[in-house]
Amino acid sequence: MNLFQIGTFTSHAGKELHWKIECDALTDEDWECLAKMISERTQFGKVYGIPRGGVKLEKALEKYANPKSSVRLVVDDVWTTGKSMMEAMNPGDLGYVIFARERIIFDSNKYVRALFTMDML
Repeated sequence: MNLFQIGTFTSHAGKELHWKIECDALTDEDWECLAKMISERTQFGKVYGIPRGGVKLEKALEKYANPKSSVRLVVDDVWTTGKSMMEAMNPGDLGYVIFARERIIFDSNKYVRALFTMDML
């Protein structure tokens, strides 16, 4: 299975895509490394992974939770439209994704960051 795939796909939000990032291709070791990268960039007390794409990341991040922090970290694998993240996040939560297919637009109460962003001009 390839991480990057060409074809016709439908996003969670119903958007037609002509390529996708298939994070099922990532190994457990990949998830552990990605979690370590995120843990070095933010502090959080709890972590919630968006079903289906964020669950492996949630599990890998749990060991980095700081019980002194009140921040809930909401995670997912790929940001396409942001619909699933915005639905899952509460005001004050911090969001993190591995890949952002485009620049992340967020509202004033919901802030999302990406490890890797495929920005468009």
